[in-house]
Amino acid sequence: MLGDWVNLMGHQKAAYEILTTLYSPQTIMQNETLRKILLWYIRFDLFVGFQSASETVLGREWFDACHDYYVQQLRINPHDLTLKYEERFAYSRLLATDVAILFSRKNKGLVSDEVFTAELADIDQRFLGFEQDIDPILLDPSALITDFTGAPPRHPDDIVDPYDHRLLYGGDLWTTNHLLLDFWSIDIMYKLQLTMVQRRPPPQEVVLRAYRTCQLFEAIELYPGAPPGAVIEARASFGIATLFLPKDERHITWFRRKFAKIEISGYVSSNNFFPCASPLPNPLIFPLNIN
Repeated sequence: MLGDWVNLMGHQKAAYEILTTLYSPQTIMQNETLRKILLWYIRFDLFVGFQSASETVLGREWFDACHDYYVQQLRINPHDLTLKYEERFAYSRLLATDVAILFSRKNKGLVSDEVFTAELADIDQRFLGFEQDIDPILLDPSALITDFTGAPPRHPDDIVDPYDHRLLYGGDLWTTNHLLLDFWSIDIMYKLQLTMVQRRPPPQEVVLRAYRTCQLFEAIELYPGAPPGAVIEARASFGIATLFLPKDERHITWFRRKFAKIEISGYVSSNNFFPCASPLPNPLIFPLNIN
């Protein structure tokens, strides 16, 4: 969407300069439009940071101020569904920021092994607690979709079952799907960086989570009642998950079909998921000249 790696970094630098010149972590939280601008930049900054194995350009205090705002608002309006979602999204990005900072400092030799191990233990506990701390209202099983009338039949070469009745949330809880995808992708990237530092293969749980991510992505794609733009919203999480799945012909063909769907839904280039300058393992190139 933003072209090559150099273009991507140029856009990030320009956005950062505008943001930090005009606003502070406190003033940017003053109205809804500014908060949306900050959230857009935060997602952008985290994406580039994970891709380059570096910390975010925007300081942690911005992420902290964003999360603190929604915590305070939720105390005032404890039953507001939107605020419940915003708080969890903000916390997941704060957690992702702390992961990026820790690994960047480790790669630069700025933390001892003892400090790194201690901070890693804290982050592990925060990851374990994230889903447990999601308000049960946002995970109400009565909102799970069981009727897929009008959806196309499963493709014979599908690698997942998109019509699992324990998967897709509907109605007022549709955003739960994106909340889970958002957290799963951050968790996957955390595990990836951890395995690179520890020089060991990714644990099986990462592969299972990657399959779950693909399963939810396809459910969002195929569900007739999905809101417009839902596939585009889920694209980054799906792209990350493909790194951890087998690279046999069946899987690669399935990936290509999904990236083609993203392509025709308005996303310019599937290769932008993994710019070629990225240090992350990129075992797949997805040519979209598909018959």
